[in-house]
Amino acid sequence: MRKKHINFLQNVLIFFLAVSALTLFAYQQLSPGSDGFLAGLLPSAQTATSAADQALESLTSVQSVVRIAVSGAYGRYGSPHLTNTSDQFAGVRNLLQEALGSAGAPENCREQDFRASLEVSSVYCDWTVPLPLSVIAGMVGTNVPDAEIQVRRMILSADSGMVSLYLTDDKTFLCCSTKVSTEALQEFIGSVQMSSVAFAYELGEANIAPYSLLHTEDLPSYPQMAPASAAQPADHLLSALGFNPNTNSRYTESSGTEVVRDSDRTVRIETDGTLLYDSGGAFAPELSVTHAGETLTAAEAVLGSYRVLSQLISDSEAGLSLRSVEATATGWLVSFDYQVNGVLFRLSGGEAAAQAEITTAGITGFTMCMRRYATTTEKSPLLLPLRQTLAIAAGGDGGELTICYVDSGSTASAAWLVE
Repeated sequence: MRKKHINFLQNVLIFFLAVSALTLFAYQQLSPGSDGFLAGLLPSAQTATSAADQALESLTSVQSVVRIAVSGAYGRYGSPHLTNTSDQFAGVRNLLQEALGSAGAPENCREQDFRASLEVSSVYCDWTVPLPLSVIAGMVGTNVPDAEIQVRRMILSADSGMVSLYLTDDKTFLCCSTKVSTEALQEFIGSVQMSSVAFAYELGEANIAPYSLLHTEDLPSYPQMAPASAAQPADHLLSALGFNPNTNSRYTESSGTEVVRDSDRTVRIETDGTLLYDSGGAFAPELSVTHAGETLTAAEAVLGSYRVLSQLISDSEAGLSLRSVEATATGWLVSFDYQVNGVLFRLSGGEAAAQAEITTAGITGFTMCMRRYATTTEKSPLLLPLRQTLAIAAGGDGGELTICYVDSGSTASAAWLVE
């Protein structure tokens, strides 16, 4: 009887060990990210998160012009000419990263509340155009749950012992709580060493966009830029687009436009340097766009188009600056301007420097004005003093007053513009 009892206990123990082993094996096979035979059939949260993190990390390299104003006890300082990747923007980037990462649910507020937040200790950012908040968050190194909000201007403002985040696209005004400490905001404000600036509304200019950010002291000098067009496609350009530079399917039309074909794909270079690409339904790996989910997000579309287009002008002193991100029936339409040291370029027709159409399959087509800019030893002609400029601009239709490079074709000089 004792022997039978021991055998029974051994059988029970073996049974439970076998069940445990089978359970562990099944768990390993079914776990997201495992290499088991069901791994390819199950969604991998680990893989998706990794892809999203990589995209987020890369999005910080995408450049966009941003204007900042820092308000403290001793006045208002800032710069109308920065990019999100510049060293001077690093402190603002850190604050926005924490603010967006900890922001509470946005609530509607009034424009007067938005403007009042500038009158206390605050940091103001203008991205020059409305952009999806998810894209702005990615460019400062964080993420936000609501990708639908369009934002142009942001303010981090300290009042009543807390730091609030104000957002607007110039139509809707929102306010969120954040976990940024007032001490951190005050410490940054105290460290800023920039020029004195003011908003147009503070200067009593009713016929100029109220948030035009202007130097109130001597204007900085701007070097003159020498533009040059890419009249012919270089071999590196074709290689970057996945074309064989030695292809026989390359000819020049009577108009002077050079055409290069690769199966259904076509590159056209017009005599003024405009580059047109059409995928024709065929997609090369060089023009693919990485995406973590089934649909392409705005941030992924921006990153994918920037990666491709920026390498086409790698020999230029000017870089790209994000101009717009628009949803289409099949994906996204992303546009860029040229910029150098945070000063935007304006082409003679006012059009974007580049515009790309993107789907989950990749870039289906783009148009790009192939301009390369180099700094000359000459200075741009002296700009009119601010007061004279304001008097002239006051007769306009209330546009934004700013300084941009105007590309005349042979030179690019800094000039006052109302846009």
